[in-house]
Amino acid sequence: GFELLKAPKIADTKPPTDKELRILREEVDPYRYIIGR
Repeated sequence: GFELLKAPKIADTKPPTDKELRILREEVDPYRYIIGR
C-alpha cells in the first residue's frame, strides 16, 4: 500500500442556497445532462 496524502486544513463547504439550486437546475443544466436527475 501507500500513504494517503491530504491537505493540512480541510474546510467545510456550505450547501447551495435555494436560489443557487434553481439557477443550476433551470439555467445552467435544464435538461440535467451534467447534474443528473
